Amino acid sequence: MKLTKGTIENLGNVEKETFKFSAVNIFQGRNASGKSSRINAIRSVFIKGDNKDLIRQDCESGYCELFAVDGEDEYRYLKTFFYDKPAKLQIWINGHEQSAPQRMFDLLRNADTIDLHSWLSLKEESKSKALLESMLLRVDMEKINDLIKNITGGNKRLIENAMPGEDVHAIEFIDKLDKMARDLRRDDGRQLKKDKAYLENLEGSIEEFDTDKNWSQEAEKFDAEIQKLQADRYTEQEKIQSKYQKQIETVKDNKSVEEGKVAEKYHEITEKYHKQIDDLKQEMNDKLSEKVSSLEEQINEVSASRAEASTKAEEHTRIKVIQKQIETAKKEVVDLQEKYDVMDRLVFAIPRYKKSLLENIPVKGVSFDKGRLTLDGLPLVNVNTARLIELSLEITSLKMPANGLRFAYVDGIEALDTGQLKGLIASAKEKDIELLMGKTADTDLELLTEDSFKGE
Repeated sequence: MKLTKGTIENLGNVEKETFKFSAVNIFQGRNASGKSSRINAIRSVFIKGDNKDLIRQDCESGYCELFAVDGEDEYRYLKTFFYDKPAKLQIWINGHEQSAPQRMFDLLRNADTIDLHSWLSLKEESKSKALLESMLLRVDMEKINDLIKNITGGNKRLIENAMPGEDVHAIEFIDKLDKMARDLRRDDGRQLKKDKAYLENLEGSIEEFDTDKNWSQEAEKFDAEIQKLQADRYTEQEKIQSKYQKQIETVKDNKSVEEGKVAEKYHEITEKYHKQIDDLKQEMNDKLSEKVSSLEEQINEVSASRAEASTKAEEHTRIKVIQKQIETAKKEVVDLQEKYDVMDRLVFAIPRYKKSLLENIPVKGVSFDKGRLTLDGLPLVNVNTARLIELSLEITSLKMPANGLRFAYVDGIEALDTGQLKGLIASAKEKDIELLMGKTADTDLELLTEDSFKGE
């Protein structure tokens, strides 16, 4: 896909201008002549945002319209900016407006910015390292996301903590994930040890116990048996007392009859019947004692069984609670063991992944050895400008898919001599990248295209 033309209205200091694009496009002019206004207006179509600051002073809205071709298909992109509402993006393909333009926006997001001032100052090791790591981060973001997902387990707080910031580069970020995985493995290992000890303690607190029997019901049965024996004891007492009371009453009646007949033998008769009564009372008491003692013994035996059943019922309740705690503890140990195993694998996988990244840098000639970036075997401090420019295009190309719009903004090309600029243009053509460049020059603002640019 190639850009062919565009129109800017009421953006920056532009009232309205129409441009025709080629593979090479250079806005050339003095400082404050409007180069940046035009470049930023065109770039605004490629990035999300309302960019209200682009709207020309005293205007309520402004727009940038771009046309591109891809084979026989023509694309029209119109982005309108407003002071009082969000920007609006519209896309037409072969004259038909798309109902969901944001879905087509990916075709526009393949543009990149090459800051020559930064590239040409890559003499500091920290900047060299940042360059490499930034490149790797972009190329392997899908793998990075997989690592984040595995490490965080979907935990939102951990994901937020794990996500790279704007100024964090790939190797630093991978090292951060490595440390996070090691810290989590350490914490999980400690917790796993505690949980296993807790589980072992719970299991050790349960002795052999018949948990299938309902000991509460057993205690209730013994209660019923005790009540029955106590009732039997009362009944037997009543029966024995009634039986002997009748016999005593009979003896008393006989005593009265004999006393009335033989007055002279009153004392003798009294003693005889008193003895009979005493003997009956003694016999009754002996019978009561024997029967009550037997029943009391049975009651005591049943009461002991009842007390044992009650104790076991309480123990049963306690053990049931502990068994539930054991089930929960076992599940927690299993889950934590799985989590620990994942962290353990990641602790070994992340360094291998980092090593693989550094051994398979997707730019020819770039290597990273012992913390130092080299190009064609040379430290960047010793690499010439032409090779740095070529490297910048190679990395830019990596950021762009084969299909879609391949467009790069290059600022500050006045820092290049004619040969270096021609090398930049040749490298961009080789990689099928369109260039939109800015150049400060002592001339009125003009747009130089491939046809009008002579490499001067």
